[in-house]
Amino acid sequence: MKNIFQYATALSLVIGSFSSCKPKEVEIEVIKEVKSEKDAPTQYEFESRFSDGVSSVDYGGQTVRQLLVQDIKTIISDATNVVGKKVKVDVIALLNRTDADGKSTFTSAGSFTLLKNKYSSIATGKNLYGKMSTASVISYNTTAQDLIEGWLEAIDARVDAGKIGKAIYISDDFLDYNQLINKTLTGSVIYSQGTSNYLNKVLTQDNKVAKGDKPYTAMERTWDEAFGYFGASRNYADYTDAELKSLRYKDANNDGKIDFRSEYNFSLSTNAGKRDLGAAVDPNFSKEAFDLFLSGRTAITNQKSIAQITPYVKNTAIVWEKIIAATVVHYLREITDDLNESSIDTDNLAKHFSEGKGFLIALQYGGNYKLINDSDLQSLHNLMGQNPSAGIVDATAISQYKSDLAEAKNILRRIYNFKQDNIDVWRH
Repeated sequence: MKNIFQYATALSLVIGSFSSCKPKEVEIEVIKEVKSEKDAPTQYEFESRFSDGVSSVDYGGQTVRQLLVQDIKTIISDATNVVGKKVKVDVIALLNRTDADGKSTFTSAGSFTLLKNKYSSIATGKNLYGKMSTASVISYNTTAQDLIEGWLEAIDARVDAGKIGKAIYISDDFLDYNQLINKTLTGSVIYSQGTSNYLNKVLTQDNKVAKGDKPYTAMERTWDEAFGYFGASRNYADYTDAELKSLRYKDANNDGKIDFRSEYNFSLSTNAGKRDLGAAVDPNFSKEAFDLFLSGRTAITNQKSIAQITPYVKNTAIVWEKIIAATVVHYLREITDDLNESSIDTDNLAKHFSEGKGFLIALQYGGNYKLINDSDLQSLHNLMGQNPSAGIVDATAISQYKSDLAEAKNILRRIYNFKQDNIDVWRH
């Protein structure tokens, strides 16, 4: 993230749709520039208008779900170190957890103490199944929950078959079930809730009175919950792109502890920095997203009109989607690099394919302001395939598969108006 605040971010909408793998060029309409609110803070901190000296920001439930998604990946990774260790029971216990479990997160913060390490001490009554999208996953004809449980069963079956190490979650047709589960959870819970739920309903919420006895309005709370699913720390602007790639937390208040609710960067917020770092020109996704979240919340706090708040809602959803789409491009590049090796590392291929496929699954959950349509998503799934095994059987297959991946990148370039220079280099 560049630390110089540059406002007036222009984002693009694509008008039209593509029904085949070779779409025609489309006209691109540039949205009127959305300038940041002049009094927007540099950190995501907002005082209550109802109680002096009290913060009006609260998204503890979103923080718990971010931790649960991250911890499920850890459970599966750690199982590689224990011969015969199955994972489905433990993962389901987190997917459908209750506060009675008394569990602590597996996520740490290096040498720092955690301010709160139990899920229920951060927020009560939170699990993943209760917030998972029930929509049928494009190209799979089943729900995200069914896919995830099927992949968990596949891992346990491989354990029963005597597989050890990473082989417990890397299939014979080169799927990495751990990455597929993690990214499908990120899409069907984190991104889906952030956009299809919270951003979709911001404009319908009351912004005049306190929500019950809380120090915020319903609209403020809804916007904060969307921000919680984006996963950025409240001092996100203090991170460079390189730090967002490799450093998840900073002790912003110098108390020697890390507060997951304010001092930690989760999932999609880190992908924004990674794509910025790996770009040849533009974009500045991390700054665009954070500026929009800050300005949108400022406009809400200042009780601006719905017409004034609307552009922040729409453009926040758009830049969030672009971050995911750019990440799909990144993994299409990684797969292509794998195919160009004289001897293909199939573990790397499985990882890169599964991360790209998982983020492609995530794109369908973008809500009312989504740029990509279901037809284009189906075309992209067709071009990637359900696994990469058929694409590496011989030199002819590899050549065709690289061509298909290039076409997939081209579809994403057209839909999101990505610069070709970035399409060519998004490897980092």
